[in-house]
Amino acid sequence: MGYPIYWLIHNVIFFYQIVIFIYLITRILIQFEVVNSYNQLVQFILRFGSALVEPALAPIRRFLPSFNGIDLSPLVLLLALGFIDRIAYWLLISPLEVQ
Repeated sequence: MGYPIYWLIHNVIFFYQIVIFIYLITRILIQFEVVNSYNQLVQFILRFGSALVEPALAPIRRFLPSFNGIDLSPLVLLLALGFIDRIAYWLLISPLEVQ
């Protein structure tokens, strides 16, 4: 029974990690003026990414100060998502493999 549940959890976490990466790369490209922030695709990526990523980053930013102007909260969020994925694997799949 654990395989379909873990599959769903794993894929949702993976999709969320991809959204985080695309959002962060887009913001970096805008800061270095590689892409134009007035482009409709870039605006869509920023709005979509902001709606999904910023609510998760806000609590982390409250407790984690910036390090010499570098925001480390996305790294903490990605590590936490990887940890949650491993915990889900350990709880849902590992007991089935022992049998």
